[in-house]
Amino acid sequence: MKITVKFLLILSLFASFLVTGCEQPNSNNKTDQEEKPAQNDESESKDEKEIPIKFSYLWNENLNSYDSKTHTLQITKQWDRAVFDLANVQTKGKYFIIEYENLSGNLLVEVSYTDDSKNEVSGYSKKTRDYIILDQAKKLKEIAFISSLDEPMSVTIKKFRFADEFILEKEPIIDNKTAGTFNNTISAIDFVKEMGFGFNTGNFLEARTTGIEHGLSFYDNVDVKKTWGISEFTAQKFQKLSEVGGKSVRIPVFWSNHIIDENYTIDPFWMEEVKRIVDIAYRQGYYIVLNDHSMRGNLSTPLAYHEGFITRNTPEDIAESERYIKAVWKQITAAFNNSYDEYLIFETLNEPRNEESGTEHAAKCHTWIAGYGDSENCPECIADNKILNEYNQIIVETIRESGGNNAKRFILIPGIGTASETVRNKYFKLPDDTAQDKLIVTIHHYPLLKNLMNDWIKNDIKQTYAELNEKFVKNGIPVVIGEVGHAPDNEILTSGIGHTATEEEQLAPVLVLAEEAGKYGMCPMLFYAEQTWENTDFAKKVLAAWEKGKQETENQLAKNIEIKDLWLLGENVSFDDTTKILKISGQYERGSIDVQTCEKKGKYIVFEYSNLSGNMGFDVVYDDDTRDTESCSSDKTKIFIELNDTKKPVRFDFVSMDESEVSIKLCKLYYADEV
Repeated sequence: MKITVKFLLILSLFASFLVTGCEQPNSNNKTDQEEKPAQNDESESKDEKEIPIKFSYLWNENLNSYDSKTHTLQITKQWDRAVFDLANVQTKGKYFIIEYENLSGNLLVEVSYTDDSKNEVSGYSKKTRDYIILDQAKKLKEIAFISSLDEPMSVTIKKFRFADEFILEKEPIIDNKTAGTFNNTISAIDFVKEMGFGFNTGNFLEARTTGIEHGLSFYDNVDVKKTWGISEFTAQKFQKLSEVGGKSVRIPVFWSNHIIDENYTIDPFWMEEVKRIVDIAYRQGYYIVLNDHSMRGNLSTPLAYHEGFITRNTPEDIAESERYIKAVWKQITAAFNNSYDEYLIFETLNEPRNEESGTEHAAKCHTWIAGYGDSENCPECIADNKILNEYNQIIVETIRESGGNNAKRFILIPGIGTASETVRNKYFKLPDDTAQDKLIVTIHHYPLLKNLMNDWIKNDIKQTYAELNEKFVKNGIPVVIGEVGHAPDNEILTSGIGHTATEEEQLAPVLVLAEEAGKYGMCPMLFYAEQTWENTDFAKKVLAAWEKGKQETENQLAKNIEIKDLWLLGENVSFDDTTKILKISGQYERGSIDVQTCEKKGKYIVFEYSNLSGNMGFDVVYDDDTRDTESCSSDKTKIFIELNDTKKPVRFDFVSMDESEVSIKLCKLYYADEV
């Protein structure tokens, strides 16, 4: 028996040798090297949902490489790729998972179906796996690993597999500090004055690429070079902004491309990166505005899951938008709370609007200024404004419900398009708030859009800020201009001819804007950070204009005479110190303000008033009991009384000239050098 077994073994080896020796050359003329991946790549799996790594082909083999033993891929040219075969692979789960390690550079992974449609995801160097949601109705074709930047990319592929559920690779970022300091006594008006002059980080944390599958998509910092041409935002660059004179920084963040599961979970790696940037600014003493910057054009109809938000008046879009903003803001407030005092500020939404290109509504420019001017009576505009008011209310409530410092944090509130026009329309409404005096109106202003600076633009800027001041600032509601300016290469249209504006031409309207903002105590924030650290002169000139306007107001305030503690002469005279309304019933009866403690600081005393019913006279009484008198009527709102240079004013009298009741609102009393 032993001899028989040995003899059979020898025969078997001899037969094997004959077959090998007679094997013919490959009819497709493929090299041995080309054959190896197909032979060695198909690793067997113990997991029934694991997919064999079956290498198919490589673009530009002379530049790029793939090692079938280690599954290490190296690509040196942008958009080159390595393709792996998925044909005849049966889908066994909701997700396609790619496990990898040692990623350097920027990786885009693209799963294709037999109908040539695709789902994509962007790899991230700190991660080891990515998920792609599969279309269960389609058949898989292939998977491609692509370098999306013009720089080397390398990665080691560990495994392909299916899964039915998404498992977080990193725990959600939570601010676990139980208590934190917070100045809860400062008014919103004074707070914005303290914010001073600021900058944006531009689109640094807003990188997004059209065509990337929403959700399950992550962009490494390097991706912003491709999308926006912006380099790494470092502590040194924040320091440079501070050296220019900035006290505040706005950090726009695009969240919707970083939703990674059906529960609207923000990728913890992305939240970690946002927190890293915020912390750099916070440690350097900046006031920081953190927002949801996810609004973009070309949204689906109806709005797709975790695409973001839109002010479109359909039940499906409103419901999806509300689900999205609630979920996102719950996570932002969980990650940023007691570890941050009042220097961290939230902004509800960026430029919210109903952007549907090709519609009559959009053609009339209602998209950006809904409810303003000729769109005031547009039913769509009215609906859009109402929807946005509801969104702002939801976000404010979500922030407050998170408790801690967020229960009292300052919040920026935009109108449609974050436009100055829409916060000035009659439909805009600030949310109800459980915190007192913590809401701030925000607008964006790019004054140089289609024309070079002219008198119309200058007057429009001045009117805009005067109206914002009248509606908000005078009533204790400050304004932050969250985005200001243009990039140096912005192309504008002048008289229908393409023209690239020079820096001087760009500066002209921005300087007017900055001066008006300074005059009314508003905080302007230059948008293009790259412009700032590459050309600090631009920012310094804008800052100087803002400080000029601020100084003018401070000089004026120094000349103000406070309207309080009126001396009332007569039984039928009353004054409400809150509303500043003076009522006098009886001819020649009066109310008086003591001005002798105020230093005389001008050629005139100016009195501004409103809501006058009846006739009244005003007297400047001097220390020798002589007086200068001026009368007024309801068709005026301001009077000037020229002062006697040789005498000292001691009293200012408001005298009724009628026997019946006269009432007047006392707005402002101050010294001035000219009429």
